[in-house]
Amino acid sequence: MRIEKELKDVISEILPETSYGNAPIGPGWPRINFFRVSNPQHPTVDIQNPRFQISVRASSLGQAREIADNVRDRLHRLQGRMGNAYVNSILVLNDNELYEQEAKVFHIPMTIKLQYKEV
Repeated sequence: MRIEKELKDVISEILPETSYGNAPIGPGWPRINFFRVSNPQHPTVDIQNPRFQISVRASSLGQAREIADNVRDRLHRLQGRMGNAYVNSILVLNDNELYEQEAKVFHIPMTIKLQYKEV
């Protein structure tokens, strides 16, 4: 977990209750979790292009939307050094507003695309 740790550090500045991997279980909202969706390899250039899903969950839609907007504002078009990587760009591709009936929680999944090179 290289870039994942750096990404977690950035997202945790917005909401410390951030985890990589499985969705959080049990009470205690709001929370963010994220995971890698794909990592297509470029055939000739040593650049990584992973996509991640970032899931914001909160007890109200307003709170979930506010946190998701803060994540978008912090990450979208971010460039520069992140730990041992140089990030060319981070793009927030989309998001959606959902309600998880069983957990009684609002969920905003966001898809982001990174382009970076290990340095």
